[in-house]
Amino acid sequence: MAFLDDHFIEKLNTLERKIHRILVKCNTLQKEHDRLVEENIALKEQVKKQQSLIENLKNQEKFANIVTAITNGTTDDVDGMRKKLDEYIDEVNRCIEHLNK
Repeated sequence: MAFLDDHFIEKLNTLERKIHRILVKCNTLQKEHDRLVEENIALKEQVKKQQSLIENLKNQEKFANIVTAITNGTTDDVDGMRKKLDEYIDEVNRCIEHLNK
């Protein structure tokens, strides 16, 4: 009977060690998960800033093209460009309002 008790205790000890290793691994994985979540958030914010910068550069290019067209164009071209410029200004104002909300 003592043999069965010793065998049972040995099995319980083995099981306890396995559970402990699993818990350690689980804690390690949880910390890694938390770190990756934080890194993901930071990277998403970085992408957002870069997209905003790209959009600003595109708008600057559009304005530069408009200015070039105005300085080189005819009266009809100038009127069309002014109208387009007013549209862009309205769009920028809407974006600013949206950002301020």
